Parts: sequence; C-alpha cells; structure tokens
Amino acid sequence: MVALTMPTAVSPVHSFKRLLRSPTRSQAQRAPPSSLTMQAEPPRLPANIIYEIARHLDLRGVLQVGLCSHRTHALVSPLLYHTIDLKSTTQCKITLLALSKRPATERSVHVRRLVVRPNNPEWSGDPSGEPDSATMLLEEERIAKLVNVLARKGHFVSLDTFEWDGLEMPGPDMWDALRISPRVWCTQDIAAALP
Repeated sequence: MVALTMPTAVSPVHSFKRLLRSPTRSQAQRAPPSSLTMQAEPPRLPANIIYEIARHLDLRGVLQVGLCSHRTHALVSPLLYHTIDLKSTTQCKITLLALSKRPATERSVHVRRLVVRPNNPEWSGDPSGEPDSATMLLEEERIAKLVNVLARKGHFVSLDTFEWDGLEMPGPDMWDALRISPRVWCTQDIAAALP
C-alpha cells in the first residue's frame, strides 16, 4: 500500500511572516556553528518594498500584513488609517471616543480623510421607532464636540478632507478646530459660499 501525501497550501501571510521572522533559538542551536558565523542576521525585506506590496492589497490584506510583526504594522499604519468613514451615530460616538482616549501620536495622525455621518438613515435604523429630531440634533452636537476636541489635541494633523453628513451643520467651533491642519479642506466652506 502506497500512501500519498498532498502538499498543503501555505498562505501568503504565513510565507510573508516567515520571511520577516528571524531564526529562533532552537533553529540557531540546531544549525552548525560554521553557518552561524557566516550569517549574522537573516535577510529582511526593505521597508519601501513592504509598503509597496501593501499598497496594492485590499484593506483586509493590509491588515494581515500589519499583523505579521510590530515592524510591518508600523509600516502599513498609514494605509490602514488613511480613511475613516463613520456611517451611524453609534459608530461616530464609539470611534471618536476611542480615539480621544489614545495619544495623538498613534493611529489618528495617519487619518487623511474623515467622513462623519451621524443620523444616517441607511445605518441608524432603530427597530423600536424613529428618535425625535431634538434627540438626533443633540447627538450631532456631541459628535461635533468630539471632533472639535480631537482636532484641537492634534489628532488630525494629516487630515486632507473632512465630510459632515448630518441633519444640521455644526457650529463654527468645530470648523475652526479642523482648520488647524493646514491641509484640510472642509465642506462647510462650500456651504457658506452658496447663497
């Protein structure tokens, strides 16, 4: 009787991790002493090549590359946090509160495009009934205050574009805070210019 073994497919992420990983102690102990002296460190992919590979992946692939190591996570973070699209009041509150609890030097400094859609009817469907407009406007004010605080603390220094898609336009405080970033382009400027 002959036993056939099928080669198992190795995932690209596993192969990528193996390329980035340095040899473990057990691997170094098994290697003959002569090979240790000839090769001090395993070959590593240059940072720009890892970044270019990640640029051509979808968001899930970029996340998987970022999970390979601390080094790759730091390299692909600008791609992971490039655009934040908050599609409901709940998403807005949770995400903005989470960002406010972290230092400005972490994830939020990579945000280039922020889309805030409180009270979006497509995503905020409440099965118990529609909340009244006063409650919805109060929630929008709270979200605008969170954006204001984050912008003033320096969380959005790389922000290029900010979109607000709420029931009412927020007050000038939030827009002034967002203008701290010299690159930001706010939709409120266009709305103010319209008759």
